[in-house]
Amino acid sequence: MPKVTYLFGAGASANCLPIVRDIPDRLNKFREFLVHGGNKREKIFENIPGNPALSQAKDWLIKEVASLIEKCRIHASIDTYAKKLFITQSDREYESLKAILTCFFLYEQMANPVDNRYDSFFASILETHAGHFKGDIRIISWNYDFQFEKAYSEYSRKKSLRENQIMLGFILTVLVLVRRKIAFLYIKSMEQPGLKI
Repeated sequence: MPKVTYLFGAGASANCLPIVRDIPDRLNKFREFLVHGGNKREKIFENIPGNPALSQAKDWLIKEVASLIEKCRIHASIDTYAKKLFITQSDREYESLKAILTCFFLYEQMANPVDNRYDSFFASILETHAGHFKGDIRIISWNYDFQFEKAYSEYSRKKSLRENQIMLGFILTVLVLVRRKIAFLYIKSMEQPGLKI
């Protein structure tokens, strides 16, 4: 059987995670959750190490998310705002933006079910069990989410993100590194040794 490579690009998780134009509305829902989420909200802050104190971290995140929603309104997109911070070397704001977006996308992935297209993808490439893939395949993804691993966990029955990554044979390749992390490519390969791109 020949090698088959699947390429997952932007939009592969669009049924679960917001695309750029929808981020401001979803950020507002995230802010509402942080303000009014009750006990579920507390879980987000359970394992914050060191300072700032828990209540300060909550207050900071709520304030920064509200500020980011406002920034989204005055810029063409969140990507435009991020690029502006990067170009103007506004390091503190840039790092804060990355931290906020990390919390936001983690929340989105935990709050929403897996995009069902991943489920059908795994059903089509798995044979008799979670470790038995059809043929000689490679999977390349430009995405930064963990929808792939989350969907696979439903077949592997492993709860740990890392365990699923190991079972899938993930390799992380840094494509470009200029002053800061600019571009990453997750190579999600079923064929770990000797990977060639």
